Amino acid sequence: MEKTSLTRSMQVTALALVAALPFDNALFHLFSFLLLFFFLVSLRSQDIGRVKKATMLAKWVHMSFLVIWAIMLITNLINGQSEEAWRTMLQFGPRYWLLFAIFAYLLNMQIIAKSELFVAAVLGLSLHFIPYIPAMLDFSIFDNRFRGIDRNPNTAGLKAAGLLMLSIYLASYQGLVSRIRYPVAFFLGVMSLIVLLASGNRGSWVAVSLCSVILFVAMFPKNPRLVAMISITTVLLVGFVLTQFSGPESRLALLFEGYSAHRLDIWQNAGQLFIERPFFGHGLDVRAELLTPNAIYHEHNIFISVGVTMGIMGLLAYSAMLISIASLALKFGNHFELVMLLMMLIVGFFAYDFYRSQLFLGHFVILAALAVHHKSSRPAT
Repeated sequence: MEKTSLTRSMQVTALALVAALPFDNALFHLFSFLLLFFFLVSLRSQDIGRVKKATMLAKWVHMSFLVIWAIMLITNLINGQSEEAWRTMLQFGPRYWLLFAIFAYLLNMQIIAKSELFVAAVLGLSLHFIPYIPAMLDFSIFDNRFRGIDRNPNTAGLKAAGLLMLSIYLASYQGLVSRIRYPVAFFLGVMSLIVLLASGNRGSWVAVSLCSVILFVAMFPKNPRLVAMISITTVLLVGFVLTQFSGPESRLALLFEGYSAHRLDIWQNAGQLFIERPFFGHGLDVRAELLTPNAIYHEHNIFISVGVTMGIMGLLAYSAMLISIASLALKFGNHFELVMLLMMLIVGFFAYDFYRSQLFLGHFVILAALAVHHKSSRPAT
């Protein structure tokens, strides 16, 4: 009875965490703590051999996390870093590495299912945009860059991109009858595409464009009509928005013109910092060094972030982690999860650092756990 109750508690808490994650608030920390608590308690009644086997499926990913954490320690020590840098390092392991480990364990032990996590993600993301349906219907959502409940057009765009990709997956998901999945997928897809366009988030536009093409190419042999229907609907909607509203059109023009919103200044400054300390970087608090005349100190690129803070050694460890995840995803046939990770990385190429953003890292590690999930793992008993 205790084991069954703990299993159910972990399942419910994990799904609640996924649904709460897009809100980027205290609920994420609450459910993370509860999930860790239930997981540790459950270890008393688990076969340690099975736990070890579930963990060893992704041993090289875990090793990469461990090396990254060790490099964080070294670079903070040799650079005499601030209290914030040490707090960031201490949070990275328990908050994100452990989150990856627990979700990988829950999936491989079949305590939670991939479909359940996707439903929770769709629910959490949809709640961000459903209140704005009236603004979509009267097109006032295009009057200014859409900021959503977070009051940030870039995070709104990222969340819309994630929901759009999930709607494409749902349209081809065979676990639901067509009379349910097609209308739901169409509603979610149109809503998220409108939000994505209204946000003006160019990084998410690029990510979705590239990743949707990959999905469509993969889907076309089995679902040519579905791919054609989605493509035609998308082209018509995007064409209508870009020709009728100046906001998205101007953002698209900036994308083609290569306007980087001062990112080139930041990246050039970061490149100089990398040259100064190429092996172990400057440590996890580089805001003062990154300050530009425009008062922008965020790296806006996960790879540059790794290079500046942890140097070549960090880049090697981070690349090893990504290669390990991708290798397992291809080995186990988790192609959609790998495409979703690619979307996150493309957005991260324009917008995030690799170690601080809860919104980016939380989604990244859960998608990584899905990518390394071995479907033939034995179920929990």
